[in-house]
Amino acid sequence: MLTTTTQEREKAHYHSISWKISLGLVLLTVFVILIRSRLLDFPLERDEGEYAYFGQLILQGIPPYELAYNMKFPGTYLAYALFLKVFGETTIGIHFGLLCLNLLTLFLLFQVGRRLFSPYAGLITAVAYALLSYSPTVLGFAGHATHFVVAAAVGGLLLLLYALEQHSSAAYWSAGFCFGTAVLMKQPGIFFSAFAILAVLYSYRHQRYMTTLGSLFRLIAGMVVPFTLVLLWLSQTGALEKFLFWTFDYAWHYTQQISPTSSEIFTHFKQQFIAVSQGFTSFWVIALLGLGWQAWQALAIKQERAVVLLFFTLCAFLSITPGFYFRPHYFVTLLPAVALLIGAFFNALAEVSRPKNMRVLSLILFAALSATALKYHAEYFFRAHPIALSRIIYGQNPFIESIVIAEFIKQHSVPGETIAVLGSEPQIYFYSRRHSATGYIYTYPLMEKHPYSLVMQKQMAREIGAAKPRFLVVVNVPTSWLRRPQSPTYLFDWLNDYVTRHPYRLAGVADIAPSHQDTIYKWFVEAQNYQPKSKYFILVFWRANK
Repeated sequence: MLTTTTQEREKAHYHSISWKISLGLVLLTVFVILIRSRLLDFPLERDEGEYAYFGQLILQGIPPYELAYNMKFPGTYLAYALFLKVFGETTIGIHFGLLCLNLLTLFLLFQVGRRLFSPYAGLITAVAYALLSYSPTVLGFAGHATHFVVAAAVGGLLLLLYALEQHSSAAYWSAGFCFGTAVLMKQPGIFFSAFAILAVLYSYRHQRYMTTLGSLFRLIAGMVVPFTLVLLWLSQTGALEKFLFWTFDYAWHYTQQISPTSSEIFTHFKQQFIAVSQGFTSFWVIALLGLGWQAWQALAIKQERAVVLLFFTLCAFLSITPGFYFRPHYFVTLLPAVALLIGAFFNALAEVSRPKNMRVLSLILFAALSATALKYHAEYFFRAHPIALSRIIYGQNPFIESIVIAEFIKQHSVPGETIAVLGSEPQIYFYSRRHSATGYIYTYPLMEKHPYSLVMQKQMAREIGAAKPRFLVVVNVPTSWLRRPQSPTYLFDWLNDYVTRHPYRLAGVADIAPSHQDTIYKWFVEAQNYQPKSKYFILVFWRANK
């Protein structure tokens, strides 16, 4: 029994720690709002343009896969529709929604770290994720699907930890629903569902068979609910067949383009990892140390929380591997595990060391490492204008030019008229608020090595020909096509013939300049005789009559 004096001291210590942690969370929230608010009007890139256009169509009552095709599950489209509805159909509205989502994820990660280790570890985890997930190395300013996967998966993790402790049926169902939502945001989220099943099987390894089966049933039942609701919705709207083709059939062929035995996989991963960790090398090193510490605790003393975190880390890593593409923003789904390992390391450092002030010293060390990372990316975090950053990060990809071109189209067309973008720039549809004349808002699938590429090119040509769009936007930027040596050339031959045989005339040229120069725009008469100085340019053709 504790004496009254001892109890009072323990209570005072608890309130002291609680107050400090609360202050830390408030400061973190203010910091995140300040740095993310600075880049709210960052030009949309391709993935954001895709999600925004799909979200815009949903708000108009048009289901996914009806007027626009893509292989992703529709969860992120629905989330974008919510952002657009609540915050407005603008770039700022989208990025403000991302800011709110990021804050929610930070709070959930704090709660996970607190439950697994301590409030101190929870705060370290939240700060680490805030910095890593906003880093330019993972394109953290952009609202990619990976951010939505993480929010749902971390919410599921928190509920699962509660369910494992309290054996709550409702918590298992709710956790399953969150993990199912993560899959709905993007297919790699399924690895987090696999983690949940592994965690339950391990935690109930000494329980009766029926007890384990009951918990798994509730968890999996929750997982299938989001997908079932989507299937019912799409079947009612008539879009189910296209959904199944794009998200299963085509998606399967997409992931098979790189052989698992290819010697280039490790090289590509290494290159991307080095790029992703720039400025944050110390964070990744500490995460590895935390991983080692958790592995020792799992093997030596069979600590259950360590095993659960190891399962989570393994599945988070697997979530970046489908297709073996390893693009920068794919690493976002690994970051919650990295942040938790960092929190675990600093928590262990404070607990294992004897001096009472070790926690303060470890906090100072973490603050110093964070400050170093911020200094390394200071231009991005604090100084550069969003337009300048877009050019620095994306080079001559036409994300800035899309805004100008879309405004030109909007001014010279009326709602209800369609446009066609020959290239992979779906953000133009969103900005201009004009429907695509074809469901192929990306031309990447048409260039890839799979059985459908030529069929898709012919279908795109037929759809454009039938719609007779008011504008044709031809993007002469290699990264908007990603042509391969074996890519069919049908669409390019068709385009030259189509423009010649129909009443289209050149109405605009966007001559995309390097980072130190401004893009040159020419319209109507000036565009007719203009010769682009850059090898990257966009041509805008206008159909004078129907």
